[in-house]
Amino acid sequence: MAGEAQKSKTKTGSAAKTSKSRSKKIRPQDSARTGSGDDDNNNNIVAVKDKTAESADDHYSTDGIDDENNNNDNDNNNNGIIPSITLAVFGMSTEGYEIARRAAVNGASVFIVDESNLTAILLNAEIARTYPDISTLQEDEPIMSFIPLQEAVSKSDLLFFAPRIRTQAHNIKANTQSLFKDAVESVKVGASVVFCVPVGIGGNSEYISILQHETGLEMGSEVLYYYYPIEDGRNPPKMIGSADTKQNPALCALLRPPEPAGEASDFSTLAVSEYSHAMDVISRFAQISTAVEFGQFVPDEIKRNIAEDPRVGDLYIDGMIGGMLDLRLLELSLVHTKPLQRLASLYGKIIDSYVTRFVERIRQIVRRSGMRTTKTKMIVLWSFDPHLLRGDRNMMMQILIERLRDWLADVEFSSEMPRGILASDLPIAILPCTSRDFETALRAQKEKPTLLVIKATPLCDVVPNKNRS
Repeated sequence: MAGEAQKSKTKTGSAAKTSKSRSKKIRPQDSARTGSGDDDNNNNIVAVKDKTAESADDHYSTDGIDDENNNNDNDNNNNGIIPSITLAVFGMSTEGYEIARRAAVNGASVFIVDESNLTAILLNAEIARTYPDISTLQEDEPIMSFIPLQEAVSKSDLLFFAPRIRTQAHNIKANTQSLFKDAVESVKVGASVVFCVPVGIGGNSEYISILQHETGLEMGSEVLYYYYPIEDGRNPPKMIGSADTKQNPALCALLRPPEPAGEASDFSTLAVSEYSHAMDVISRFAQISTAVEFGQFVPDEIKRNIAEDPRVGDLYIDGMIGGMLDLRLLELSLVHTKPLQRLASLYGKIIDSYVTRFVERIRQIVRRSGMRTTKTKMIVLWSFDPHLLRGDRNMMMQILIERLRDWLADVEFSSEMPRGILASDLPIAILPCTSRDFETALRAQKEKPTLLVIKATPLCDVVPNKNRS
């Protein structure tokens, strides 16, 4: 019923321009559609340079997104800036929701835009405290007020662009640009736009051009633009890129870390922030790719010793592909820097080839174990957040399952150990894709010793079961 109310709200341009709020059950989706434009002038609160924003605490990290205490009183660090602003977050991503949630708890007027239907949801402090993450919000589907996208954006002093990216590599830029046009069409004079999706080298200039073209506003004097390719807390950006390097007190307040000891994110030029992020991405994948490549050449007699090295033994496929979106976009942006482009391309190919080798290794292990492909059940155990901005894990999971199904009849993906699996008489193999999943698989194997556990690491380790020596 909520879907029907939603459709009726956005079906025609005239209906989209209404300023009246209604109620609906929130049901975020992963697809993206295009919406119509609108403009609603609201009182302007210009973000100006403020020396107090240069505090060492002025940085935000999504550390603790999964912490049940994330919605406690520690969020209430009202500083006189957040309650005075209205902000919109374009995208139902985990990272975007965390920004919105913290702002709502601190008293700001907050809208979250579902990029699948371009409808804005009003997030109040009570809802923000009750639902610590987007998963719990989606599961419970509380009754929430909503308004058209254009009305929400036109009222906002800050607009965070943090949609879920779920397209293939060759369509990423086109899809992101289309969503960005929808997001900024109704940006008001004096507002600030924070771009949270990675762009590679020089990519921000394209989005600034789109922003100016869609709004007709002058960069710097009428609208501000910032670059902050936020992640899920493990690798927060070191700096906030700014089109004019002005300090933004409201933005600093929102990007403040939960703990007072957190490092500050410095404001820098867009070019500096792009290169800094690019170097972080290249450095990360240099280490990952080295471990992945060495894993396939390690002789069997020393595999156990090499597995004790955390760079190899603790590197699961989940850690291998985190940030692949950044790497792909970096490769696309380095067309005039051939050595670096080849390096980024090489790292991407190493991760892609690992999946092929891993599937072949699984086939060999299953065959040697005497398990029949027509009667063996394979469980890909992968506990990742499906709502993250970067869809790297979503897409890799699909690729892995498709390749396994090419030769195995029964393949299932699960974020937790399926119920009833221990009572099944079928031969079962489990592929844990994170260290937490591995611990879950080990506990299951203790209860059902015939389970075969194959770690999704560079060494593709096998945990001996009752049928193996």
